[in-house]
Amino acid sequence: MAGDCVRAVFWTRFALKGFFMIDATQFVTALYTGILGRGPDEKGLASNAARVENGAPPAEVARSFVQSAEFLKKFAAKINWRPLDSAKPLPIELAVTPDDGRRLWDRVESVWSKLGAEEPYYSLVPNPRWKSGEMTGGKNLDAFYATGLADMQRFDAWLARNGVSTDGAATCVELGCGVGRSTIWLARRFQRVVALDVSAPLLDLARKKAEAEGIGNVEFVHVRSAADLGPLAAADVFYSQGVLQHDPPPMIAEILDHAFAGLRAPGLAFFQIPTYRAGYAFDLKSWLDDGRDPGTETHVLPQKAIFDLAWRHGVKPLEAESDNALGAADGAISTTFLMEKVAMEKVAAKPAPKASAKKKVNQVPRPKRGAPG
Repeated sequence: MAGDCVRAVFWTRFALKGFFMIDATQFVTALYTGILGRGPDEKGLASNAARVENGAPPAEVARSFVQSAEFLKKFAAKINWRPLDSAKPLPIELAVTPDDGRRLWDRVESVWSKLGAEEPYYSLVPNPRWKSGEMTGGKNLDAFYATGLADMQRFDAWLARNGVSTDGAATCVELGCGVGRSTIWLARRFQRVVALDVSAPLLDLARKKAEAEGIGNVEFVHVRSAADLGPLAAADVFYSQGVLQHDPPPMIAEILDHAFAGLRAPGLAFFQIPTYRAGYAFDLKSWLDDGRDPGTETHVLPQKAIFDLAWRHGVKPLEAESDNALGAADGAISTTFLMEKVAMEKVAAKPAPKASAKKKVNQVPRPKRGAPG
């Protein structure tokens, strides 16, 4: 178990919650000790600490240790590289009525409006450094937004590895822009960015940041229901990282359905979704009837449902890779996808995948509306 070995060696020793309260040198030293089982060498400590200080996500730095030749030489024989081989199906209900769909959106909007008002930065990137009380000075605010550059560099690496480019792409639609951490960087590479979010308080902060940066090519849109997803019908690039995981599975499927349908060929979709977590289940009625504040809960949409939606709309996968976005979550797999819309004249029209009459979970229902755009 690629996850089990790493979690046992790393996360349980260093307690993730406390991890991000230490400085870059302490963090990297802990990686050397916990993952490689030795103290850091001077050159490695300096270079990796600099990566963290320059905004590289801690999970990505940790991942580079797990993927290093030194780690693999020591632990490869103890790792199960196929964690899904023994994984059980997940009971996930995707079909919803219009009324229940409305309730889903309302609840998610309520939760993220509250988080956006109380902890706008920390709720998006859970590092104590980004707590509201720490964000009054310009230095921390600048450092927070600087972390978005690492996301763009990762995006570029995926594009280059797959031989595709966003050159000539006029419009990028970002789903879940939050406070604009990635938006301000996307605005520097696209003629137009449409930034969508369910939280009005987060959108207000994103607008203010764009104005402060002198960015005028971003349109911010408050999305309160599927009816507000119209901008997805005019996208050359669909971008969403660290967002869809906070939406219930029927919402994730609905958003992807709109995104894939509206993407202009040969447009690109770059997004992240948790695709498996041991023991996860989603029962619509139970979730809707639960009166507790769910906070920043994490949901799952299996890869099959994602690929079914893409196939329906002529969107082909270029690459899918587990990304460690969920950190130490037991039995959890988060996946980043890069997909490309195929010009419809190049492919035969495809009927929607057939659904078994007996199986009502993990299946994408036929849409009851016309394709947007």
